[in-house]
Amino acid sequence: MSLTNVLFLAEELRVGGAETYFYKIENKIDLKKINFYTAAVNGRCFDKLNNKHMYFEYEKGLFSKIKTIKKIVISKNINVIHANSLRLAIISSIVKKLYKKDLKIVYTKHNLTILEKIHTKLFSAFVNKNVDIVLAVCNKDRDNMISIGVSEEKVKVIPNSIDLKHFKFNSKYLRDAGKDFKVGMLSRLSKEKNHEFFLDIAEKADFRALIGGDGPLREEINNRIEKSNLKKKVKMLGNIENSYEFLSSVDVMLLVSTREIFPMTLLEAMAVGTIVISVDIGGIRDCVINDKTGYVIDDYQSEKFITKISDILSDYDKNKELISAARELVENSFNLDITIDELQRLYGEVGL
Repeated sequence: MSLTNVLFLAEELRVGGAETYFYKIENKIDLKKINFYTAAVNGRCFDKLNNKHMYFEYEKGLFSKIKTIKKIVISKNINVIHANSLRLAIISSIVKKLYKKDLKIVYTKHNLTILEKIHTKLFSAFVNKNVDIVLAVCNKDRDNMISIGVSEEKVKVIPNSIDLKHFKFNSKYLRDAGKDFKVGMLSRLSKEKNHEFFLDIAEKADFRALIGGDGPLREEINNRIEKSNLKKKVKMLGNIENSYEFLSSVDVMLLVSTREIFPMTLLEAMAVGTIVISVDIGGIRDCVINDKTGYVIDDYQSEKFITKISDILSDYDKNKELISAARELVENSFNLDITIDELQRLYGEVGL
C-alpha cells in the first residue's frame, strides 16, 4: 500500500504559536507512515526542523509561493496540503485549481483571521468551497466557525498539544512552598497580550514578576515599568528560547490577553506544574477548569487577579491537588502523541 504524500506549510521559520505547532508536528510525524514534506520562508528557527531533507524554501512573495508549491505538488505527487494560515490555504487552493484538481486541502486555524474580522460570509464561503477539512484547536473556535456558516462536517477539533518529554513536571510552587513567590507572563510583547493590565496587577500586588518574550511593544512596556517605579518588582527577560526553564522558575502564570484562541503556553505551564490564572477568553476552558486545573477570571478587574494570587499563597494543600490534576489533564488530553496519531489518520482518510 502506497503512503500518502503530504505537504505541510508554514508562513516562516520564526518564533510563534503556529510555528511551534509546525515544528512539533514536523519533529514527531512518522515518516514510515506518511511521506511528509514541509515548506516555509526560511528563518532563524531552521535548526528546529528534524527532517531537513524533506524541507523546501519559498520566498515571501505570492508568486514565489505559488511557483514553489506547484513544483513540490507535481514533483512529489502530493495528495494533501496542510496549511497553517488562511493565506497559505488560499494559495494552496490556487495551485489546486491551476495544476492538480484532485489535491486535498487541510487548514489549521490558529487565530482570528483578518478575513473573519472584515467579512465572515467571505471566510465561510472560501472554506466551504476550497478546504476539505478545517482543523480547530479548541471547541470554542469550532463552534464559532459553524456559527458563521462553515459547514459542520468540514470542521474537526484537534487541540493544541505539547511534547511531554520537553515539559517534565517541575513545579516551583511545590518545590518552594510559597517562598520567593514569582508570577510570570510569557508571550509576544504586542497589544493584544495586554501587558499594561499585567503591570497594573503587579503595581498593586506584593509579588515579584517576570515577563518573558519580545515584540514591538518592548520599549513601551519598559517605559511603563520605569515610570511606575516597578524595576525592583518586575523583570523583563527578553526572548525566551526555552519556555520550560521560564515556566519552572515561576509559581503562577497569568494570561490576560484581549484576543486568544487556545494558547500553547497554558498547556506548557500546566504540564510543568505552574498554576495558571487566566481571563475567560477563547477556548481556555477546554483545559483550565476553574478551581480544578487552574483559575478562570471572568473579566479584567485587577483586584480579582490579586485576590486569587493571595488565595494561592494561603492554601498550599488545595493548590497541590490542582497542580496534580492539571498535569494529569495535559497527559491524557493534550499529549502530542495523540495529535500525531489523529493527524496521520486524517491524512490517510483525506488523501484516499
